[in-house]
Amino acid sequence: MRWWRSRFGADLLFEIAQLAALLALYKAVRYWSRDQLAAAYDNARHVISFERSLPVPSEVDLTSITMHIPAMVRFFNQYYVLAHFLVMFVFLTWMYVRQPEGYRVCRRILIWMTAMGMVLHVAYPLAPPRMFPELGFIDTGQLFGPRAYGNSGLFDGVSNQIAAMPSLHFGWALLVAWGTVKFFKSRWRWIAVAHPILTLLAIIITANHYWLDAFVALVIFATCTSLTVWRERTSESRVRSVAQRCPSGVLEVGST
Repeated sequence: MRWWRSRFGADLLFEIAQLAALLALYKAVRYWSRDQLAAAYDNARHVISFERSLPVPSEVDLTSITMHIPAMVRFFNQYYVLAHFLVMFVFLTWMYVRQPEGYRVCRRILIWMTAMGMVLHVAYPLAPPRMFPELGFIDTGQLFGPRAYGNSGLFDGVSNQIAAMPSLHFGWALLVAWGTVKFFKSRWRWIAVAHPILTLLAIIITANHYWLDAFVALVIFATCTSLTVWRERTSESRVRSVAQRCPSGVLEVGST
């Protein structure tokens, strides 16, 4: 069967199974580590104290500004809930169809970045800002909807509310923008840069993450991307070197 042997046959089913397994593991690890509440609250207080010692605007300030524009708050609530998986799904599908080599690179970055994120979710449970209303943080999902977590939330019962560190929302968004700009040639590819910007605003305005969560996600993304690109270039260099040292037909000598 020619179709089964093509990229859109067995290979595609393998890719779907691989990514589905990654998603299932991602959800399972987050779910299993959701009971470390005491550590999560202690870690959050340390993060808040550390951030307030820095010359950066508070998450509370940004949320307070947008609260004067309810439509904007609702937009970012929707963006937080919907864009994370939907944009990544569209991106990976488009990459697989149009840029198979680029897809392979981005898939590898996604896997390593998500794995590192899961390790941190277990090792450093962190309660999100919205769990500290006494410090001025506002749960915009509860006020305006849609609500992602908590009672009556869209992901209630299947989510881990204390997995704020790092923000894989932001990390995945960075990958989408990087992959689109790097592997596509259209002048419109730069629109993808808006995705991590909007995601960063969404995770902060909705009080689901701290600035530090986004920064750690950026470090993880940069590390995984640098190592993956280095590995790809090293492999390509090795193949070219072997090809240059072995003239046509030399490799077949041993088979006669």
